[in-house]
Amino acid sequence: MQYLKALNIGMGILIVLGMILLVYGFAVKSKPTPQPQQAGLSDVMGHINLDVAKECKKQNIIVDDQRLIIELGPDTIAQCAKILILDLGTGETLGTVSLYK
Repeated sequence: MQYLKALNIGMGILIVLGMILLVYGFAVKSKPTPQPQQAGLSDVMGHINLDVAKECKKQNIIVDDQRLIIELGPDTIAQCAKILILDLGTGETLGTVSLYK
């Protein structure tokens, strides 16, 4: 009878310890993790020179899916009639669409 009583007390202690560990695990999992702060655009890219003539003016600027699309004009000047596509993450020029040869 003494062994059964000791076994019962031991099992009760193990159940209580298991419940404490379970609650601790849930508490650790539910704590929100801090998001790493992303570097600003100027921190990543620095200064970017697009080599655009002084006569060229921006006609339109669009931000779409981590891309910056800049439409230049006026269309009467061949070297200004183009669209520049830049990657916002790196500042790299992804492409240029010229409207005239």
